Amino acid sequence: MSKKKPAPATDQGMQGANDTNNDSVTRRQLQKLQPRHIRLLAALIQRPLWREEADRIAGASNSPHYIQELRSLGLQIHCERVESLDRDGRPCRPGRYHLLPSSRRQARALLSAVSGMGDAA
Repeated sequence: MSKKKPAPATDQGMQGANDTNNDSVTRRQLQKLQPRHIRLLAALIQRPLWREEADRIAGASNSPHYIQELRSLGLQIHCERVESLDRDGRPCRPGRYHLLPSSRRQARALLSAVSGMGDAA
C-alpha cells in the first residue's frame, strides 16, 4: 500500500509573514476579506489604532478576531500594550495595534485589489 504525497501548496500568499513576495494578492486572500477587515486595514495604514477604536471602525466588539484574521493573510500587525489607569484608577494595559512598515505595501495591494473588484462589478 503506497501513501499519497501531500499536494504542493499553491497559495503561498496565505503562508504568513515569511513570504518573500508580500505584494502579491491571491484570490483566496481577497475572498477572506470582509468589510470589517477592509475598514480596519484602511485605518491601520493611516495610523495606529487603540483596541476600542478598532472595535468602532470594524463595527464589531471583537476587533482582535479581525486583526488575527488579517495576520493570517501574512500582514504583520503588532499589539503594543500600554501601561495606563482605567476610569476607576486601577492599572490596566490597553492595546494599540500597529501595522508594521514591512506590511504596508501588502496592505495597500490588498486594498487596491478590493477596490478594483468593486470597479469590475
